[in-house]
Amino acid sequence: VIKGVNFQPVAFTGRIDQTEREKKRITIPDFLLMTEEQTNGTICRDDWFSVPQSTSISRFIAAMLNKQVLQFTIHPHCGTVTYIFKDGDKLIPITRFVDVDGLFEYLDEISPQISNTNFQIKKAGLTSKALHKISSFIDQKTAPQSINVTKMIMDFFNKGTGEALKPFHRNSLFLGSMHFQDPYNFDIERVQRCGIHYATPDGRVIPFCAYNTIHRQEVEAKFSKPFYS
Repeated sequence: VIKGVNFQPVAFTGRIDQTEREKKRITIPDFLLMTEEQTNGTICRDDWFSVPQSTSISRFIAAMLNKQVLQFTIHPHCGTVTYIFKDGDKLIPITRFVDVDGLFEYLDEISPQISNTNFQIKKAGLTSKALHKISSFIDQKTAPQSINVTKMIMDFFNKGTGEALKPFHRNSLFLGSMHFQDPYNFDIERVQRCGIHYATPDGRVIPFCAYNTIHRQEVEAKFSKPFYS
């Protein structure tokens, strides 16, 4: 069962002519436009959001449960995602029935209030208020009718656990794109906020794009061993 598809635009290695490179280069915005075109608007450019936007949810769960949770704080140019639901013969992106931007803005507003409250009764009151408000960002009329999406989403927000999130993933298709860098589009700010790393035998932890672009040949020359069949 395929539950997710992640697209990786090509990264160039070695020397390449600028004209040829520009002709073959596909950026994340290019990918979004091609997806919109090839799905006849079923999945359009506005249906996607950047990976670090998910930290709005992570911070809320952390505030609600009063503990640290994983946050994907990578650079916004590194990746984009969306979720697709099937309703009969139709494919419905999550953004068609969830006000994602409004939800994230509200979570960013309420999470610090919950985190900064030391009184448990007040914290519980703020959390209860927030959970009630969160449901208002979901439009059940435009949501898939074959499944209760509102219940799945609210179950997760109420419990904040990986187990509670499983029904959401079982009933949706994850779509994503991550654009790895090459020498022609290398961005230091992206490297500084990398979320995928290589660990080398000499104990270094190197960001993925920096490893492929700068360090790979040196590391392989130093540590590789011949394989004999």
